[in-house]
Amino acid sequence: MFFAQNLRPISDSNEVLKKIKSTSPLNKVVVKRGDGGIASRLETINTLVDKEFKDKSHYLLINTNEKLVEYFNAIIENGDCGFDTETSGLDTYTCDLAGISVYTLNQKPAYIPINHISCITFEKVSNQIEESFVKSQLSRLIEHDVKLIIHNAKFDIKVIKHCLGIHLGSQVYWDSMIASQLLNENEPHGLKPLCDKYVYEGDEKSLVYSDLFKGIPFTIVPIKSGYLYAAKDAKMHYDLYKYQEQYLDERFELCKEKGLQKLARLFRNVEMPLITTLVELEDNGVVIDKEYATKLSVEYHAELEEREKTFYKALKPYHEKIEQYKRKNYKNKLSDPININSPEQIAVVLYDILELISPDKLKLRSTEASILDRLEHPLIKPIINCRETLKLLSTYIDALPNAVKSDGKAHTNMNQNGAGTGRLSSSDYNSQNIPTKGRHKRIRNMFKGSQGSLISSSDYSKNEPAILAEFSADEELKKAFEEGKDVYSFMGSKTYKIPYEDCLEFYTDGTVNKEGKKRRTAMKETVLGLMYGKQAKAIAEALKISEKEATRVMEAFFSSFPKVKEWIDALLIEAKKTGYVETLWGRKRRLPDLTLPEYEFEYTGENRTDFDPLDFTQTVKNEVSFDKIKYYWKKFNKSTYWKEIKIIMKEAENEGISVKANTRLINDAERQAMNAPMQGSAADMIKYAMVKVDEYSYYSRKSVKAFQLHKDKKKDDELFKLSEEFFNLGGKILLQVHDELLIEAPKATIFRCTGILKEIMIKAASHMLKIPMKVDSHISECWAGEAILETV
Repeated sequence: MFFAQNLRPISDSNEVLKKIKSTSPLNKVVVKRGDGGIASRLETINTLVDKEFKDKSHYLLINTNEKLVEYFNAIIENGDCGFDTETSGLDTYTCDLAGISVYTLNQKPAYIPINHISCITFEKVSNQIEESFVKSQLSRLIEHDVKLIIHNAKFDIKVIKHCLGIHLGSQVYWDSMIASQLLNENEPHGLKPLCDKYVYEGDEKSLVYSDLFKGIPFTIVPIKSGYLYAAKDAKMHYDLYKYQEQYLDERFELCKEKGLQKLARLFRNVEMPLITTLVELEDNGVVIDKEYATKLSVEYHAELEEREKTFYKALKPYHEKIEQYKRKNYKNKLSDPININSPEQIAVVLYDILELISPDKLKLRSTEASILDRLEHPLIKPIINCRETLKLLSTYIDALPNAVKSDGKAHTNMNQNGAGTGRLSSSDYNSQNIPTKGRHKRIRNMFKGSQGSLISSSDYSKNEPAILAEFSADEELKKAFEEGKDVYSFMGSKTYKIPYEDCLEFYTDGTVNKEGKKRRTAMKETVLGLMYGKQAKAIAEALKISEKEATRVMEAFFSSFPKVKEWIDALLIEAKKTGYVETLWGRKRRLPDLTLPEYEFEYTGENRTDFDPLDFTQTVKNEVSFDKIKYYWKKFNKSTYWKEIKIIMKEAENEGISVKANTRLINDAERQAMNAPMQGSAADMIKYAMVKVDEYSYYSRKSVKAFQLHKDKKKDDELFKLSEEFFNLGGKILLQVHDELLIEAPKATIFRCTGILKEIMIKAASHMLKIPMKVDSHISECWAGEAILETV
């Protein structure tokens, strides 16, 4: 069979990826008898299986080729199936595939053992299916365009790709974990908790033995017990999908009734195809320049040493105070010298010895950066400086070279909905927080193109104000984009009532306009602060001006752009009614705290003034009377400061009334209500752009027939043609960092690939934004290196 995926290898680095696979983690397993030993735990598992699965006839073990063909015939006939993998570990580059679970309607949940081995001899056990035959049957699923239903599909796609050389990404129709994140981002997204909550009842509840299997590679779990749990998972995938599809498929009345049509389209057109895009991104990896990293390491370790000396020098005048504290508190945990990397020790020095007062009453002993920034003391800056250098060393400079696998590249792990707003996050390594400004930006130069390739970065320019203009429909704000003005300078001109040129960062001759730059920066901080729910106090701190002056700037801005204020007010009113806000693409951010009352009243049973214990005819009521609530509510409304509120709460407590103040929760929710539509819309926009860049590659992995049908359907689609060209020119997405995409391509095609990427990003944004978007690009040998062509 020749599939469309043969147009290009599954991955250019597929052979290299095979070399990445280290020796099996099994040689780290110690087999011993007794409490906690692997052999003992396996015996316990077998005992529990016999007890729990008295009727094993509900599940099928597929251990012959004939059974496998027969079952896959049923899958193909139905057109879909639940799918899951069992492995020896969680690293998709090094784990071994133990087996595969499948389930399709009118069949038993089934498990296909592939690489189980004896926990005693480590030899492969008999009666399993050979990898080559499993691979041939999986190819049939691609040929017949079977829909796969998986929970956390990215993991299973990568396992099958790396272990068997088959890319199933384009066959994944439903990821129940991604669906769960869209339907309720505030709850756990594990398969078993979701099934227990929404699908199963009573005896049918899912079996949870994660602690029992913890630390045991599934490859050594005996097939006779392991297959039952594994097979059950595939059915759980399918059952959860059937529950979710009524909410996330526009054909269902419940989807329409709940107003989830836009969310359903986001799920189908963005989130689902993005899974396989992220698989390719992760597998592409990025080359790390170890020689350059070593130079940075030497420099930053020397800097750390100097900064530590500065800290201890600043600490020296307080030596006697520290010694006095130690003598009085002989059980103290202070080391000698003080460990600057210990939050506990630094808290003792700042709050116990130096008696500083935290600016945040809820974080009285916090040493986090946002708190330290607001403290006034000679020790603060040395602490912050040391921490900054140490973090850069431990997170990037020293860590990244150690993350490089045998292919010479670092491979991140992208979390598709890493934040409640839908924003991507990453781990192993964290690609999202690599410095973007100042001298630390050169850390990005550790990332370079593969041999014969160059790197190009492209990011949306001023996308937050553009999204604000779209939401608010403010004519003045839209005019800035339509006229091609610098939006922050334009805002500054309108707000400060001065000429536009006096708010620009540079004069026409290219020299710096100091006052203009100052005004533009102030405007940017103010507008971004407002868009992310900041109040005057926070904006004042960021701009280093008085709160009164910050308030004046905010009021002047709203006066110049009145529809922005109208939109914010309407947004919060509606959010308090519904408990959620939405992005332009229809993603919901649920904020139940918005609907809370400011104060909740309840009798505690102690000191009650409305209850006579000697009156046996009296009925006890737990609800506080309306008159009493009204009395305290009036007092709270007249109070400005927290200490006044606490006094009133104490008065209520003396009457046996417990008062819960929800004001902080509500305020936090209001800030999130402002933040989510902005950050979420930006996240949806970059995700959609990634999907469109990768669209041709996505469909090329389907069967020849399905691929050709899609090509015919898209023959007049400009974005699809651009995606095809990007693919054929060797373009690859390496990283996504907030509003930025990093790609590489051969030197001969990098300029064209960058141009294609920019065009797709702009056209993808126009799917929801009427505001004309701009994308800035940078091409170089390394991420932040000297530009070969500043703008393409």
